[in-house]
Amino acid sequence: MTPQIYLLSGSGSRSSLRIIKQGLEVSVIANFELKQFRPQAVWTLRGSAESASDRYIVMSFENSTRVLEFQQNGVHEVKDTGIDDKTATLYVSLFENDSMVQVVANGFKHIRDRTKAVRTSFEGKVLRAASNQRQLILALAGGDLLYYELDRDGTLNQVAEVTLDSEVCSLDIGPAPQNHARSNFLAVGFSDHSARVFDLSPGAKLRKLSAQAFPCSVVSVCILEMKSEESPENTPTSQLYLYVGLHSGFLMRATIDNITGKLADSRLRYIGNEPVKCVRTHVLGKPGLLALSTRPWLIYNYMDKYTTSLLSCPGVYEVASLCIPGCQNGIIGASAVLNPKTNAYTYILRVMRIQTFGDLFHSETVPLDYTPRKMVICDKKLVILEYDQRTYSSEVARELNEKNNPHKLPAQQIGQ
Repeated sequence: MTPQIYLLSGSGSRSSLRIIKQGLEVSVIANFELKQFRPQAVWTLRGSAESASDRYIVMSFENSTRVLEFQQNGVHEVKDTGIDDKTATLYVSLFENDSMVQVVANGFKHIRDRTKAVRTSFEGKVLRAASNQRQLILALAGGDLLYYELDRDGTLNQVAEVTLDSEVCSLDIGPAPQNHARSNFLAVGFSDHSARVFDLSPGAKLRKLSAQAFPCSVVSVCILEMKSEESPENTPTSQLYLYVGLHSGFLMRATIDNITGKLADSRLRYIGNEPVKCVRTHVLGKPGLLALSTRPWLIYNYMDKYTTSLLSCPGVYEVASLCIPGCQNGIIGASAVLNPKTNAYTYILRVMRIQTFGDLFHSETVPLDYTPRKMVICDKKLVILEYDQRTYSSEVARELNEKNNPHKLPAQQIGQ
């Protein structure tokens, strides 16, 4: 539970209890109960590359995949997207030509439209996948990396393949810069407690550019282009960052040289007691990062400043960004809630919206009927003592009204 500060203020009917919490205010718009079905991953997809709003929610389970669509009368499950719903999905994404890719354990499915798809299978097991507008990276068991690109005809062609000396734990490819056909950098986390940056430029054949070792295992990696902390105000310059989530609960951030791909200026920040998962998101129309651990953190640019804020919301273990009408800065998150009676977990898909930005704290107000005199926390409950002179409780006032008002007139009409 997030630490909170309780304050009593006001007198009489103007009294209130104020609850001050650390972090940005997040409101829960809707909850979808999934019962005992645990989502292993959650994504949001737009209807087309040019669309400004998300259209689909894709949830991967142990042996199946479900697709939900935002419609005018609510959210409904659909079966006609071309996504295979009879197997677990490792990764799903939308390309710039409006085609989709669904990565599963034995290969991937390139969906050109709802009726036309190309399947590619491998002998080895696919462990991880990442993509941007035109590029797709697959990591197979045994340390194999496969690199694909979209050609002019919209076909995915293999460009390079390399076998590495360690198992891949995570990988990410940054979005292609504006007016560029591809991103030049790939970040990969390995089981030997290291993260490396590879070259994706034509002819480089996945050449290693830089590496960094850590004292614990790497859980996730993410490449983001954001405004730098050191950038002067009103200066539009941005910096390419590598974020690495560690099993120890730390989040590492390093800068990536835009030309050489070398890592520099490494910084560590403690996020929580659980392993850190990095998820790319969009905040206020700009790239941002969600770091999930004991509590979720948001890294974003606010008023052209690099900002890190805690999110005051229910705990989530899987999350994806959401942008729909009425919820531009939204989050889709999967939560696990323990039922103390059955000692079993119930899984809930939450639709949330970030209400404020740039604040360290936010407050909630609960109105009170009488002047508060004292409060104490007892057995995880807040007990408030409130009283006023020459006043009656609501129960006594109701009894007196019934006794002295035999004609059952409304209280406001008595004496008129």
